[in-house]
Amino acid sequence: MVSNNLREERVKKGLSVTKLACQAGLAPSTLSEFERGLRRPWPRARADLSRVLGISESELFPGLELRNEH
Repeated sequence: MVSNNLREERVKKGLSVTKLACQAGLAPSTLSEFERGLRRPWPRARADLSRVLGISESELFPGLELRNEH
């Protein structure tokens, strides 16, 4: 599940929701919604979160179709 993996990687890196959101250019509330499964991360958010966490998008978001969405 996207939300569990995202939260797990954030905690593993020792980052708070606020810190990761800031580094990825997101609002903390948006990141929280991603982690709780209330919102699906858009392509740019997936790329930015993957970059900050140092993990590939396919590893961070397994099972999520990685393509540009409009």
